[in-house]
Amino acid sequence: MKEINYIDLGFHVGQEIKTMLSTFKDYNINIYALEANTKLYNNLKKHYKDKPNIHLYNFCIGDSFQKIKLYLADNKGQGSSIYKDKTTNLTSKFIEVEQTTFYHWFTSLKLKECPTIMKINIEGAESHVIRDMDKYNLFDKIDYILAAYGSLLTDMRKIPSLHKDIPVLEKILEPFKHKIYDIKIMSNGLKDKL
Repeated sequence: MKEINYIDLGFHVGQEIKTMLSTFKDYNINIYALEANTKLYNNLKKHYKDKPNIHLYNFCIGDSFQKIKLYLADNKGQGSSIYKDKTTNLTSKFIEVEQTTFYHWFTSLKLKECPTIMKINIEGAESHVIRDMDKYNLFDKIDYILAAYGSLLTDMRKIPSLHKDIPVLEKILEPFKHKIYDIKIMSNGLKDKL
């Protein structure tokens, strides 16, 4: 049986995990997913508690190891961000969450020797993932990267404090554009690429 690794950064209510399990039902699929919002994490953890191939983590990605404020979105928690100046969906409410670096988390995973797909939707913290992937040469370890509208910078454009970083990140991403797809390919065409 074919096998894949699926990494989900920002699993929210688990919609993409469900899509991957359905689309790749004839594969052994190893899932490593994180969500900073504790309520969303706990809801999904209950749902998948008896699935040894699904590993869920409750923290956010950033540039250091610390507790940090996660500003909650008004959309049942979806869209919450560590960036207070995000211009869509945020309320003034927040919770404190643990933060780690992408490099630290990624290198701790027990990935199988098979294709790796990574979905990223972490409301601006994509900048930290991109920088770590560049600094530690991790782009070569991911076969397909899925993001809203096929861009890892979509959420960053909603956060004024990150606008100055966008040109630098675009240059980092340029050689890897062929790996980045719209998230919609997940249920329509991704399997054909493997």
